[in-house]
Amino acid sequence: MESAIPAIQLAIPALESAIPAMESAIPALYQMEYQLGVFISRSSVNFVQIKYIWVLSILQFANVALMLLQIFFKFLPSIWMIFGLVFYEGLLGGAAYVNTFFRISKEVKPEHREFSMGVTSVADTTGIALSAFISVRVHNYLCSI
Repeated sequence: MESAIPAIQLAIPALESAIPAMESAIPALYQMEYQLGVFISRSSVNFVQIKYIWVLSILQFANVALMLLQIFFKFLPSIWMIFGLVFYEGLLGGAAYVNTFFRISKEVKPEHREFSMGVTSVADTTGIALSAFISVRVHNYLCSI
């Protein structure tokens, strides 16, 4: 039954030769890699601060576009490249998150800081929830084509 295949697995090139007998573990490995990237980037704000946070959003969009192209055209020759892209996405997401709050803590006046962090937290959580709902439909669509 093809609709049971997670959409992220549609982007996997030559899975059977790369990691035999581990196909069902791939989504968990992707999640682990993504969270490792997030952990590393969120832990690095004391060493690297990014002033132009909007650039991270553009890079994330480019990553989504690349993965969508991979789903349709399967041009990446190795699953290890997909692993690298998932880790990179975690780095971007974590860096955007931590640098947003870092910038608020340094650039917003103290009397507005708590409100700014609260609004940012609500916006972040709302975006995550909306993307989760949308991803179900997108996943089902991608698996049906």
